[in-house]
Amino acid sequence: MEAVALMEACKREYELAKRGGYELPLLISLSAAVGLVASLQLALRHPEMKGPSEKIARGVVAAMIQRTRDDGFVACAELMELGNDPANDQ
Repeated sequence: MEAVALMEACKREYELAKRGGYELPLLISLSAAVGLVASLQLALRHPEMKGPSEKIARGVVAAMIQRTRDDGFVACAELMELGNDPANDQ
């Protein structure tokens, strides 16, 4: 599918999913969650990461950290929180 047609098809699917309340369940291991959070935190350091994508990424990071903490993995949640502060980059 060419780029313009692909974008139009994605827009239609997005609106359909939004109306239907579609959510994509994501079941991953703790180590994958830590890696995904770290990757999102790194992406959030990019100066052009702004707008809706930034808001979504920050929300996902916060939700994953909170869920990890709520599930009893407090040390891992604290480790992930360190990644929110660029001062902790090494």
